Formats: sequence, C-alpha cells, structure tokens
Amino acid sequence: MPAVERNESLRRSRSVRRERGSPTFGLNWRASPVMSTTRDRGATPEIRPQEVAVAVATYRRPHLLRACLESLRDIDPSPKTVIVVDNDSTGLADPDSLLPAAATWQLEYIHEPVPGISAARNAAVRRAMGIGVTWLAFIDDDEVADKKWLGELLSSLTRSAADAASGSVEVQLEQGGRQGITADDFRKPVPADGTQLRFASTANLVVSVDALRGVSEDGAVFDVGLGMIGGSDTFLTARLSSLGCTIVASPGAVVTETIPAERQTFGWLRRRRMRQAGIYVEVQRRVLRDRWWRLRRIASALRDTTGGATLWLIGWFDRTPVRRERARVVLARGWGTWLGLAGRLVAEYERNPARD
Repeated sequence: MPAVERNESLRRSRSVRRERGSPTFGLNWRASPVMSTTRDRGATPEIRPQEVAVAVATYRRPHLLRACLESLRDIDPSPKTVIVVDNDSTGLADPDSLLPAAATWQLEYIHEPVPGISAARNAAVRRAMGIGVTWLAFIDDDEVADKKWLGELLSSLTRSAADAASGSVEVQLEQGGRQGITADDFRKPVPADGTQLRFASTANLVVSVDALRGVSEDGAVFDVGLGMIGGSDTFLTARLSSLGCTIVASPGAVVTETIPAERQTFGWLRRRRMRQAGIYVEVQRRVLRDRWWRLRRIASALRDTTGGATLWLIGWFDRTPVRRERARVVLARGWGTWLGLAGRLVAEYERNPARD
C-alpha cells in the first residue's frame, strides 16, 4: 500500500475511534470492544505462520538467549524466521551456533554495534521489512515462550482484526535473590482478553509490518534517543495508537521472564518504577496528548507520595523492614512522575564504555 493511502487509512480510522470513544490511558486498562483498525474488519482470514518473523534483541546474555531460542523451536505454530540482533560491540564469531537442533524456522543473525535497545529493535524491523513478512513478533532474550504463544497471538489478531496484540508475562525468580522479594514485585496487571490498549511492551508483542511502515518507511520506528533510557516500545505503540492502529490484549499468549538474582533488590525496583513513571508522563506529553493528562499525572504523583509515606510509617510502627522497602518503591514511582513532569527521565540501560 502506498504511504499516502496508508496514512489516509490511519487518519480515517482515528476519526472513527474518536467518534465512538476510546479506552483511557494509564496503568489500569478498561475492557472495551475494538472500535477501529487499519485492517479491513470485513475480512479477517487466518494468519499463516509463514507470514510471521520473531525478533529477539540481545546483549551479553548467551545462556538466557539460548533458552529463549530453544523455547521458540518448540512453539506451535512455528514462524518463518527468527531474527536475533546482537547489540554487543564485537558480535559472535559463529552465529550459526545459536540455531537449536531440529528448529524449523530460519535464523537471521544481525550484529548491530550501535549501542542501545532502540537501535537493536530497529535493525530487526528493517530485516523483517526486507524479507517480506507481514507480521513481526517481539520477545526478550531473558524470556521463554509457551508452546501456544504465537498461536494465541495470531488468534487474537484474527478475532479482532487488530494491528497488534500484546501477551502476558509470567515471572520466574533466579535463585540467590534478596530475601523478601517475591515474583509479585515484578508482575504487571494482566488486562482481559480483547481489551483495547493505548500502549504495550515489546516483551510480548506481535505487530503488523504495514503499521510499522506507517511510522517509518525505513524501519527506524524506535526512538534511538531512548536507547539507554528505555521506554522506546511504549512510545512506539502509543504512536501507533495515535495513528488509529488497534492494539488488543492477548493474555493467553504467555512468556516467562527470568529475573536474575542481581535484579532482585528493592533498589533495582525503585529505579525501574521511577523510570517507568517518567516514561508514562513523556508518552502523554509527546504522543497521546490527552486534555487532562497533566492533572491526572499530578494526582497520580500525589497518590503515590502520600500512599508510600503512609505505608512507610505503618512499617516503621510495626517494625516491618519489607513493608518499608515496598513503601520506598511506591515513593520512587511518585518521584519518577514528578521528575517526568519536570522533563527529566531516568536512564536504565547505561553501559560501561570500558567494557564496550
């Protein structure tokens, strides 16, 4: 489809959704029917797995990457291609060693020396555009896919005629973490099946390649300025929503993330919550532009700071250190919102130049 026609389709889709209503933005999704899509709702043929590529961006986690690829070997249906983007400065001497035995898909290995998760994801998008697939699924290198993962995502797309579908992420803690940390500290809310989302994570996502072309013909869809900060996937999916694309929840499409022991600390959780809160502010400011977004973010920051302070006081009175630590995580989220309102973001993926 030519770019002019595709953009016109996106504009028509956006106007339809504004007339009928759209879900609210924020951490709590509300279920709503799919109102519009850039795909033809009158024709929703089943998507063939050979139309799909799976992208995995990786950086110096070979044992986790191998587990991820072995899980992709066992999924049913199997994709046409798995694209591995290595963001290490040196790359692999023998990329073919990544291919699991008995894998039915093709392995595409890309060495992307430009540091940052955004550059790695963009390299995967460009390769997907080059090999002619119509759908691109994303999974992180520290995740393993359930056997039905891809089938569930594609079924959600077929049922909804959506442009993207977002699955759920289970959490598994690596042994040796800090006492008091549980898997619930890392889990995210799981929206109901078919819920329309305003943004999503590439930790578990499938998206139309045509929709990505609507953002950038050359595949540079992830903001490289956020490569070391994080949140480029949130910005991209929010951008897709603003263009009229439909993203639906597919909770039956499950991947399991392994949390390494070094991340099982309340300090790491505080940094993550602070960064995420700032990203939500920037997404509303730069992309979604809801009328009352600033007031809602101020209310959220006040709720987190007062709620976190109250929880900390309860933990101080009942002498519960874990309660106080969780209170500090809530306070960090509120502080991240205040920083975001001030135009400051917290970098999460900073690297040591000496190691690169």
